[in-house]
Amino acid sequence: MNLKDMDIHWRPQTHMCIPCHVNYTYIIRFDNLVKESNEVLGWIQQEQ
Repeated sequence: MNLKDMDIHWRPQTHMCIPCHVNYTYIIRFDNLVKESNEVLGWIQQEQ
């Protein structure tokens, strides 16, 4: 079956969201969201 013919809700996520094509600067873990987000905000402020 062609992807164009598939219902959008049943298409593989890899065809809708392509994380490998995003150039990430920071990746943080959700378990440590508060701690790590404060660190990232500190890095961003230093870069400006």
